[in-house]
Order: sequence, then structure tokens, then C-alpha cells
Amino acid sequence: MLLGNVSTEDQGYQFGDYDKDKVKILGLRLNSNEDCFKFIIITSASIPTKRTVLVDTDKLFDPLGFLEPVIVKAKVFPQKLWLHKIEWDQELPHQEKAKWETLKDYLNDLTNVRIQWCILTDSIKLLELHGFSDASKYAFGAVVYLRCATILNYEKVSMLCSKCKVAPLKSVTIPRLAAELLSKCISKAVSSLNLKIAKKITLLRFDYSACMDQHITAFD
Repeated sequence: MLLGNVSTEDQGYQFGDYDKDKVKILGLRLNSNEDCFKFIIITSASIPTKRTVLVDTDKLFDPLGFLEPVIVKAKVFPQKLWLHKIEWDQELPHQEKAKWETLKDYLNDLTNVRIQWCILTDSIKLLELHGFSDASKYAFGAVVYLRCATILNYEKVSMLCSKCKVAPLKSVTIPRLAAELLSKCISKAVSSLNLKIAKKITLLRFDYSACMDQHITAFD
């Protein structure tokens, strides 16, 4: 064999012998047998303090934003601790401690999430990008989907990316920040895909207590 005299350490990775601890892509785990991404979440088992909470949230690395609906809640939580003026190594008060333990349970459940990495299909007739953004007083975010329509009238919709950010404490126009974030996500998706996109559709939704304003924009 050609590799008979080559040490195992110097040989290329054998994808047929899948090892969940070796195949990593941008912080994700790639399961080549199932053609999907998976996630490893590690949270601290120590007594929760503001310091340990920040350490746990800083460990959450999700570059494509597949887990943002859950992760954004963990990102908002430390900001509330700042507002309560809790010291760095002070054990969290009972109410905040219970909230954090609930959030940790949600985070640990993310290890069960599987995301198929193949977003295209055969005989594509039309490609569309659908972008959505939302804003509240706590956070704002954006998500982009790719819709594939085929000549056989089959449709496939895949999430491409999303991004959420904690709303700043100072007074700013948060809906504008959400719209800007969506624009950046769409631009990044277009440049990364290098595909002919027939249409881009965006939906912006801003929720402020009882006040809601919706804008729908479609453009070729």
C-alpha cells in the first residue's frame, strides 16, 4: 500500500472512521456519516456567580447562528446582573440563580440539535433569499433562509445564518440596528454563496410593548 510506510499521525483524516472529537469546522462538529452539524455545549458546575455566568456565555461559539434563539437568552442574562449591581464573585440571589439554572438546562439540550449542511437540491429552477429581523428592548436579531424551487415543483427551504445582539443600555433606535444587522447578513450570504439569486425578500418586525410596526420589502 502507498501509505504502508507512513505513520498514522502523518496520514490524512479518514472520514469513513468518523470521530466526533476530530472533525471540526468553525467551532462546529461535522458528522460526516449523517451529513449534519452538531454542537458541543459545556457549562460550569460551580456555584453561579456573575463571573462564572460570563465564562459560560463566552464559551458559546455558534458562527452561523443556528442556535441563536436560545443563546441570545443567555447573552441577555449577564446584562441584567449588571443592572442589579451584583459583585463578580458574589453568589447569585435565589431568583437569578433559578433563572440561570433553567437557562443552563436549555443550553445543555442544544447538544441534541442536528443541522443538515446540504442546502441545495437537484434541478434548481429558482433561488430566493428570505431575510427576517426582529427587535425588542432586550435584543435584536436577523435570520436569512435560502428557498430552492426545482423544475419538478419541489421546494426546499434551508436556514443559512442568523445573528442576534443584546440591545445596548443606552437609548438608541433598536429597530434601525436590527435592519442594519439584516442587511449585513444578506450581503454576507450573497457573497458567500456565489449563486444567482432571483429575488431577495425581507421582513422587518419591531415590537415595543403594545406598539408594533411591520414593513415588508421585496426586490429583484
